[in-house]
Amino acid sequence: MRNIRFAKKRKQIHTTYFLLCMLVMIIDQASKFHAINNLNIYEVFQVFPCVNFILSFNKGISFSMFDSSSSIFIIGISIFCISLLIWAYLRFNDSIERLFLSLIVGGAIGNIVDRFTHGAVVDFIDVYIPSSMLSRVNSYIQIFSSQVIFSDWHFPTFNIADSFITVSTIGLIFYNLFKKNS
Repeated sequence: MRNIRFAKKRKQIHTTYFLLCMLVMIIDQASKFHAINNLNIYEVFQVFPCVNFILSFNKGISFSMFDSSSSIFIIGISIFCISLLIWAYLRFNDSIERLFLSLIVGGAIGNIVDRFTHGAVVDFIDVYIPSSMLSRVNSYIQIFSSQVIFSDWHFPTFNIADSFITVSTIGLIFYNLFKKNS
């Protein structure tokens, strides 16, 4: 009887993490659907100072690496990585680690859905540091007594899935670093 209750509880826990994973994917896909239907490709829409929406399609992986590689190769790498994450999820018993892994898998699935539906990942969030802020640095830094001219510095364009993947990966790393030191 005790084993049956334990199995039910374990199934409920896995279901919760699965639903969280799917929620991340749905939020990501909804944001990309909105971007595709309301933005023109490469057209800049300023949201806040230092944040724009710019619709673009990334055929590579992170930061457009392997941009010229075949879609099948990129999809294969993505499926392999998701499989490794699910394997890690099943090996971890810690609820915080499983939470982070669920968020990472949800983001990864969101990006792989793009590859199947659009042939590339839909990116639209552009975060940057304006040249006006960078030029202030120039007044403090003189290189060989010459003036350095700065232009806006843009972080690579990304999406909601990338945010979940990045923040959760950082969270998982820090959690494990501090857990082991405790």
